[in-house]
Amino acid sequence: AKKSLSKYNIKDARVELAQEMNKWANEGLASSNGDFHGGALPDKADLAVFGVIRSIEGNYATWEDMQKTVGAKFWTWYGKMTALVKA
Repeated sequence: AKKSLSKYNIKDARVELAQEMNKWANEGLASSNGDFHGGALPDKADLAVFGVIRSIEGNYATWEDMQKTVGAKFWTWYGKMTALVKA
């Protein structure tokens, strides 16, 4: 992980992650006519982003930071994705 941080010139991984999560909500979801990137139903992009974010859910310190710094639009999408994946 340390090599990746220096390779991509990442100073604070949590700040970068929060920025990218907000970017996904504002740009990735804005291009569709529904709740998901794929429109009314999730597509591969939705599943890819969901998988990455789902993988940090057990890291409580990071997860709490993200819940405080990432906008509501992202968390609405994440909640809908969680419900669909569980179904």
